[in-house]
Amino acid sequence: QASLPGNTPPDIAEAATSMVVAQRVRDAVRSLPPEQRDAVELAYFGGKTYVEVARVLGIPGGTARSRLRLALKRLAAALGPEGINQWN
Repeated sequence: QASLPGNTPPDIAEAATSMVVAQRVRDAVRSLPPEQRDAVELAYFGGKTYVEVARVLGIPGGTARSRLRLALKRLAAALGPEGINQWN
């Protein structure tokens, strides 16, 4: 099958690296305490603001912000040694 002009074949090494990174992020999120994991899943994977996270979880906004901040610190600590720094 011929490539279309302007389309480049996917870089297999890059795709493999992306899959490994995605798995490490999933593992790190799963390792969070449940209340932090729920907040992260709603905010970062569900696209919700901290106000929406608070409403969904039935907690004050300050508590939602605090859970997200603590979760991001844990994720940064877990993923930083791997060179995955977008959580900082």
